[in-house]
Amino acid sequence: MSNSRNIKESQLFKWADEICQAMIYLSEKKVVHGDLAARNVLLTSTLTAKVTDFGLSRRLYSSPEYVKTSKDPMPWRWMAIESLKHMTFTSMSDVWSYGITIWEIFSLGDVPYGGLGWRSDFTNMLSEGLRPQKPANCSDEV
Repeated sequence: MSNSRNIKESQLFKWADEICQAMIYLSEKKVVHGDLAARNVLLTSTLTAKVTDFGLSRRLYSSPEYVKTSKDPMPWRWMAIESLKHMTFTSMSDVWSYGITIWEIFSLGDVPYGGLGWRSDFTNMLSEGLRPQKPANCSDEV
């Protein structure tokens, strides 16, 4: 596809569903992805969405969560509140990241919380209800 105007809403829904199915599979296998974002979804030659980049993923054996202890830079725009506060990652924090990823898809590639740089009170802002604005070309139903 040469430009975004050729993308139909039905294609966006298809990608959203394919990503959802991949994340359900990971959850069933007790794997936390930890870095789901549109940048980590590739399209095949038949335009099937595939979740990639498992560099931050963890297999959960005896605990339902993974606690990150290293000080590596993190993808804060995609992270759930509990991940930002406590560096804990679960299948539910992947659900939050899925929501942000779907926002990226329906905004046709905009950056979540565009224009906002990292701030120490970002977690508080999320707790108080900060969310990305509805994408311009996104229906109210979506």
